[in-house]
Amino acid sequence: MFDRIGDDGDATTVRMSELFGDSDTLMLYNPMFPRMREDARPIPTSGIFAELPADQAPCPSCTALADMWDGMFAQLDGLGGKLAIVAKSPIEDIAAFAQERGWRHIEVLSAANCTFRSDYGADNTEGRPSPLLTIFKRWPDGTIRLHWAGEHVFARFEQQEPEQDPEAHAVVEPLWALYDVATSPGYAVWRLGHLPANW
Repeated sequence: MFDRIGDDGDATTVRMSELFGDSDTLMLYNPMFPRMREDARPIPTSGIFAELPADQAPCPSCTALADMWDGMFAQLDGLGGKLAIVAKSPIEDIAAFAQERGWRHIEVLSAANCTFRSDYGADNTEGRPSPLLTIFKRWPDGTIRLHWAGEHVFARFEQQEPEQDPEAHAVVEPLWALYDVATSPGYAVWRLGHLPANW
């Protein structure tokens, strides 16, 4: 049972099976909120989370993903998929953060009172968070099964270019895909061979 904020504004619970709605596909993203203790990137400089200690603040990369997904939610919903965020923090904190970020479409949930995140590898035995996307399918007989999970930190991706780090973000993050096209050495070489010199 996940925690969520109900229509009346009070905290309530919801079963995974209820999150599917009419869809057969449910994507649950487990952001690092709170972030990894070693994350030295800046915390928010304004808003209600600017006063949090760094190890309790949300991860900037996970936040960017949710920002983009919320903006494209209408297209995702039109394809028949459901998407929700499952944070480790209490539901009041993640709901307040979602409101501050302007997320209007993605459902935010908390696993603070259940073992979902640790069961599926988003939190290790010491409670260290990892950014994990899990996709569940509801079969015609009603059975719900794990369909796919991608662990961003430990997944091994084949290196496409010399000295290029394996990167998982391009799988799910449009911003990184655009950045890769703009900065990829392979694209630059193709461009030189196929486009006019003054292009």
